[in-house]
Amino acid sequence: SIDLIFIFDISGKLAKIEDRNGNAHTLTYNTGGDLEQVSDGLGRTLDFTYTSGQLTAVQDQSGRSIALSYTGGDLIGFIDASGNQTAYSYTEAGGLAGLLTSVTRAEGNTPHTQTYDSMARVSIQTESNGNRLTITYDTPEQGVTTFTDALSNSKSHTHDSSNNLAKFKDARGNETTYTYDGNGRVITITNRLGDTTTYTYHTGSGKISSITKPYGTTTTVSYTQRSKNGFDYYDLTSIAYPDATTKSYVYDSDGNKISITNEAGNLFTYTYNSRGQILTVTLPGGGTETFTYNNDATKSTKTDASGNVTSYSYDTKKRLSRITFANGTTKEVTYDNNDNVLTSRDELGNTVTYTYDSNNRMVSKTDRLGNTTTYSYDGNDRLIRVTDPMGTTTMTYDEFGREKTITDGNGNTTTFGYDANGNITSVTNAQGKVWTTAYDAEGRITSIADPMGNTISFINDKLGRITEMSTPSGNTTKKTYDTRSYVLSAEDPLGNVTSKTYDTTGQIIGVTLPGGTISATYQRSATFKITKVTDPNGSEWLRAYDTAGRLTSNTDPLGNQTTYTYDNRNRKLQITLPSSTVDITYDATGNVIRKRMSDGTDLHFSYDAMNQMTAGDGITATYDANGNVVESNGLITTRDAGNRITSITYAPGKTITYAYDTFNRVATVTDWLNGTTSFTYTDASKLATITRPNGITTTYTYNADGLRTRITEGNLSDIQLSYDANNNITTINQTVPLDPAPNSLGTTSYNFDAASQVSSFTYDNMGRLTSDGVRTYTWDDASRLTGYGEGGITTSFTYDSLGSRLSRTQDGITKSYIWNYAFVIHSVCIEKQNGTDLRYYIYNPAGVLL
Repeated sequence: SIDLIFIFDISGKLAKIEDRNGNAHTLTYNTGGDLEQVSDGLGRTLDFTYTSGQLTAVQDQSGRSIALSYTGGDLIGFIDASGNQTAYSYTEAGGLAGLLTSVTRAEGNTPHTQTYDSMARVSIQTESNGNRLTITYDTPEQGVTTFTDALSNSKSHTHDSSNNLAKFKDARGNETTYTYDGNGRVITITNRLGDTTTYTYHTGSGKISSITKPYGTTTTVSYTQRSKNGFDYYDLTSIAYPDATTKSYVYDSDGNKISITNEAGNLFTYTYNSRGQILTVTLPGGGTETFTYNNDATKSTKTDASGNVTSYSYDTKKRLSRITFANGTTKEVTYDNNDNVLTSRDELGNTVTYTYDSNNRMVSKTDRLGNTTTYSYDGNDRLIRVTDPMGTTTMTYDEFGREKTITDGNGNTTTFGYDANGNITSVTNAQGKVWTTAYDAEGRITSIADPMGNTISFINDKLGRITEMSTPSGNTTKKTYDTRSYVLSAEDPLGNVTSKTYDTTGQIIGVTLPGGTISATYQRSATFKITKVTDPNGSEWLRAYDTAGRLTSNTDPLGNQTTYTYDNRNRKLQITLPSSTVDITYDATGNVIRKRMSDGTDLHFSYDAMNQMTAGDGITATYDANGNVVESNGLITTRDAGNRITSITYAPGKTITYAYDTFNRVATVTDWLNGTTSFTYTDASKLATITRPNGITTTYTYNADGLRTRITEGNLSDIQLSYDANNNITTINQTVPLDPAPNSLGTTSYNFDAASQVSSFTYDNMGRLTSDGVRTYTWDDASRLTGYGEGGITTSFTYDSLGSRLSRTQDGITKSYIWNYAFVIHSVCIEKQNGTDLRYYIYNPAGVLL
């Protein structure tokens, strides 16, 4: 059933291992009967050297070799191709010698040691830190084997009379049971919740022929017998799924899969060379990928469906060393003798270097800008320290080798707790606040509780699918599934149901919103691409693709079309919009360096060796070793070892400073006038208060679901909010100073066209608003609003390369804006009027205006 032929010589020695395509590994022996060489017939060889009948060296075709040494008949040392030595120690027990007790790695650490009982069975495994796993056995050995770890947690294996695993009891006492047929094959598995999965097997091949899940749904597999050179083979020819759909396969006489017909009847075809390597892959849409190979069977080229050729080169050890792309650019990789990557070079020649210790653990990585990160390990080869240019992160482990703590560069420690089965049950932050997680017997999450005791609970079905989720306040969301575990419906806490439909391949083809009156449908190609979307209004949005699967056009319901062309790296080269074109230029690594529009709009971008944007029209940026922006348009940002923003300097003498609590939450923001905004938080890390420099405190109150229910602004205002079970706001009670002249309320009605545009407004053929009856709007080909006019007054705008507004001019007065790209949300920090600073905007570290 593994489709390999084993051929033996007249002395009974294995001489050849051959597959159905005739690819073979040939084994030759010396006159003493020792294995002398293994060859694949394509230039790869392993040569074996013996001393006094013991294997002492192995060498490959490139000259790399390893050496082995012995004491008596025991292998005591192994020297790898880089000269690193591993040592082995042995003992005697129960009358048996040569029992392995420890392996000492090249760095001198011994991760584990073993001791044996009087029957030469492993009885204790001890880690380098002293933690022990104790193993006890029943007599006879077909009984119970018990494993007790360093935390006194025990689990056991029970074997039947044929030494098959019959029962597994975990450390919480939950049992999984197994039954077998007369050939020792599993026929049932009953999990720790009592749910059973059943297996049957094909008579001729012994391969699985059906799987029946706990709900009774069955997937059936069929095989076809074939014969070649006197041997029988069994090819998988069809899979019948529980929803009555079928996927089928066709093979050639060598067992190569030459076609797949999926559940929708779409045909994928393949051709092969004499070695059984894929030469072509043809998709249902007609696109074909082509591959060629070198004489040694390494891949030489790949030609995509658009005719673009990627070629591959190898070093003398047959390792991939260079990729040459269709545009002539290359990537290169070098290795050490143990196949560890030493350098990787991108298309621009920027290089990342790696170093390793004698255990082959990576100990340093130097990026393309020369920044180095180092790595340290414990005696069990577990990562315990990472030091980058910004600071150090450390890790510790518990007695069972599970991650116990992580301490960041600022000294804040997060601690993890586990149950006896190794599931994470608690996460404790640096302030001692604890989040807890509970599990069922199968290790599936049943609840998550925050430090305030607010708990989200889950119900899983027999297949482990979440069927219900309840919030702390008891609001429940439900899901149903089909026989292939696709979500059929989702019911919200108010009983509103959203349903989905699928095609036979499992692709979504329809969504119906609650009430059943609003729906959208999707039409897909044979390669699963969406070709048509029919929206709830019945309007159709069309997409077309080339044979390579690349999007070539989008057409809206009004007939406006956007088309796309691509370069030989499959990157968008030109976008033709309904009224303009965009030409895109890339550097060798694929960064966009220019976007040129037909209206003359021309955007430029520059990058450093890490592919970080350093300049654009109206933009400058520099970065620290961790890739954080530290200078943006003259604004200077500093960060601490934990990558947290600690200050932003707007101009000489104008610096904002940030301080944090032990949970990395912003605690204070202080401006250059010594005005401080301070923040406090709930135990669940929700924002509790903001106290501003004028002494006014905003207080936030939450319900059990974490929704904000009240906002008080000192004595100035009080806003109370209530929600329905779907977390929609149902009422807002607001106590604020009254508007002395409130506007009367009215109703405005709108009609919409097929593209969901307000029919009384006017739009261009790209869907951009050009008039709303009061204002007129103009746009550039980058879809940026360049101006609007109202009552004879014109307002104009300019932008940087990223689309951030740089200026606003009205009635001869120009306001300009300085942006800070160090924030996650790009933000205006300085507003100028006719060149003079007018306003400064202060933000929290996330870029939210304070």
